[in-house]
Amino acid sequence: MLGIPGNADLFMNTVNWLAQQETLIAIRAREPEDRRVALTPLSSRLTLLTTLLLVPGLIFLAGAYTWWRRR
Repeated sequence: MLGIPGNADLFMNTVNWLAQQETLIAIRAREPEDRRVALTPLSSRLTLLTTLLLVPGLIFLAGAYTWWRRR
């Protein structure tokens, strides 16, 4: 049951409280997880093209459509 988040802290705080070491009672910081994104060259290129061409192009088309309708 120590794998459930918070149980290890609860156990250690209980032991410290029973040992009358209340100064050691605390919530310990989590260890950072490795959260890297691994992209293939193809997915990297598609992401680049989407952010540089597709999204700005759609915004430009929406603006041109709005301008054309209001004209």
